[in-house]
Amino acid sequence: MSAMNIVEIDAELCNRCQYCVEVFGCPAIQRGPLELGKPGVPWIHPDLCNGNGSCIQVCPTKAIKRPNPGSFGKRPSGGSLGGDAEKEEGAV
Repeated sequence: MSAMNIVEIDAELCNRCQYCVEVFGCPAIQRGPLELGKPGVPWIHPDLCNGNGSCIQVCPTKAIKRPNPGSFGKRPSGGSLGGDAEKEEGAV
């Protein structure tokens, strides 16, 4: 089951402390690629995210959040795994 953007990590707020990866240990939170030899911004694996939002509570910089704040505990009916909007089927 795909969570499809249940939570996201704001790269501007993330201080790359890796707390979410190393201490919290949710399998959906993956290590980001190295940036100049230092840890990069972690990312959320959409197929592993169960959407319970507990990771939001553990981030010391509040970088983990829901794309739509009113969607706590709800799975979206549609959406994109990427940042760009995808065309709906049949749309021109």
